[in-house]
Amino acid sequence: MNSKKIPLILIAVAFFIAVICSCYILFNVTKIETQYSVSDQVDCQEIQEKLDELKGRNLLFFNKEEVYEIMKEYPTCKVKSVEKKFPNYVEVVIIERLPVYKMVSDQTIYLLDEEGVVIKEGQGDVADRDLIDLGFEGVNVMEPLQIGKQIKTDRQEMFNSSLEMSKAANLTDSIKQMTIKYLSAGEVRDVVFSTYTGVDIVITKADINGEAKINKAIESYDNCDVDFIKSYNQILIVEQDDGQIKPIWTNT
Repeated sequence: MNSKKIPLILIAVAFFIAVICSCYILFNVTKIETQYSVSDQVDCQEIQEKLDELKGRNLLFFNKEEVYEIMKEYPTCKVKSVEKKFPNYVEVVIIERLPVYKMVSDQTIYLLDEEGVVIKEGQGDVADRDLIDLGFEGVNVMEPLQIGKQIKTDRQEMFNSSLEMSKAANLTDSIKQMTIKYLSAGEVRDVVFSTYTGVDIVITKADINGEAKINKAIESYDNCDVDFIKSYNQILIVEQDDGQIKPIWTNT
């Protein structure tokens, strides 16, 4: 009886191995389908050739981080998403990092994207009006600026909050400079948006409800139709004890 079971066991094992092998072959990655949202200055063909080196991996065990590692070689671009598409391909979306800020460090001008990532040196062919000057008071940059890396400061949470406020405001063509201030042992935690019309938008305690405050400031700024006021004043944004966010126009 036992001798009759052995062939059946061998057949079952062989069948199991055949199924595993078939699945492995079936789920091999045959294509890296990439969507690019970039300018002509980005060499998409070179990027694609690098990504195509990932073909042949098994989709079940495909490591998405490999895509991100490859894209570190291209600091002007970033990976928006990586998705496994069964049975046998990977979909990648790549977008270009666009310059939003400019910053001077060691007599060199660096261009940064909306996330504070350094994307290149020099202004290139980007007009000044299209960039926001980034300045700090009482905030120290902790590491030398590196292409492809985000700026690191000793007030990183506040720095990131400031970037989110700027993104929410969507006023790249109206804001001349963004200054992040951390003074008096943290009593002053302001972000100042200096507009081209001469108005300074001062967000107090910018690390708390920053986006709500900048939205209230922009609303107040847009609703003011008196050019004289816009030319010689600042908007001070404060959060009152009851939680109400109040814009206060003051003389500078």
